[in-house]
Amino acid sequence: MFVDIKPSAVPGPLASEVQGIRLEDPPDLTRAIARLQRHFDIVAEAELTEDEWASLEAAVHAVAVLAEEQRGADLGREEAATAPEASGGA
Repeated sequence: MFVDIKPSAVPGPLASEVQGIRLEDPPDLTRAIARLQRHFDIVAEAELTEDEWASLEAAVHAVAVLAEEQRGADLGREEAATAPEASGGA
């Protein structure tokens, strides 16, 4: 599942092999859910309701926010680890 990124933005050798769905595209996600249901022999009760879509989008947004915060924290730790130590007067 692609969240906040287009499959074409995946760099390197994976670019030609990337297959997936965009979460913000309801028809893509509906097809993916249907494929998983068929694969695991799950009988679908119905397609997602508007409330379920809203809940799913909110959850994905929350995960994206947490991931961004984690990237920022990781970057801060890397910068702190590579920063020269403060030295006294010369």
